Amino acid sequence: MKKITLLLLLFSFHVKAQNLLNSLQVKALNNNFYVFTTYKLIDGQPFPANGLFISTDSGVIIIDGPWNLNLKQALFDSISTRTHKKVKLAIVTHHHDDRTAALAWYKQQGILTYGYSKTDSICKYKRETRPAAVFTKDTTFTFAELVMEVMYPGPGHSADNVIIWFPEIKLLYGGCFIKSATATSIGNLSDANLVEWKRNCYRVQSFYPDAALIIPGHGDFTKTGSAPLDQTIQLLEKLVPRK
Repeated sequence: MKKITLLLLLFSFHVKAQNLLNSLQVKALNNNFYVFTTYKLIDGQPFPANGLFISTDSGVIIIDGPWNLNLKQALFDSISTRTHKKVKLAIVTHHHDDRTAALAWYKQQGILTYGYSKTDSICKYKRETRPAAVFTKDTTFTFAELVMEVMYPGPGHSADNVIIWFPEIKLLYGGCFIKSATATSIGNLSDANLVEWKRNCYRVQSFYPDAALIIPGHGDFTKTGSAPLDQTIQLLEKLVPRK
C-alpha cells in the first residue's frame, strides 16, 4: 500500500511539473505593462523565468523572451489577444538562454532586436544568435509615448547584465541582476562576480530609491518597493561579508 501511495505521489508530482513546464502565465501590471512567466527544469524542478511586454501606440516592446521556446507562439498569441498589436522591438538583458533563447525567432518575425554590446560580444564568441542592433552605453529609448532607460550597472549575475527603468510608472526591470523578494539563494553563479555584484546593487539602490515595483528575472514579482533589491543585497552580504 505504501509503495502504491508513493508511486501515486511521484506521478502527481510529474504531472504537476509537466503542467508548469508547458504553461505560460501572463499578469497585467496595468493596461499596458504585462509580465510573462515560463518554466524550465532546473535540478529536476520547474523553475520560473520572467519577461515583460509593453503595449504602446506604435506596437509592442518585449523584454527578454520565453525560456521554453515551445511557448513562443502562445506568448505572441497572448500579446495579440491582449493588445491587438504586433511586437516591433525586443531587448535582451544578458546572454543566458533564459533571456536570449527567442532571439532567432524574433528575427524570423521581422522584429528589431537589441542587446548590450557586451552581450553581443559574448553571443558572437559562443556562436549563438546575436541581437541585430547594439547599444554601447546607457541608453534612453523613446518608442511612441514610452520612455525606457537601459542601464549597465556593472558586472553582477553576469558581465553583461543590464536593467531597465520605466520612469513614468517607476518600474525597474531587474532581469537576473536582481533576485526576487522571496529568493533564498543567489542562483546561477557560473558567470557571476559576487564582489562587484554587491557593490553595484548598492549603486542601483541609490539610483532608484523611489522604485514602486521591481521585476526580478526569476520568481515572485508581487512585492512592491525595493524588496527584491533589498533581498538581493542580503543574499550577497552573506556570500561577500564586509571586511
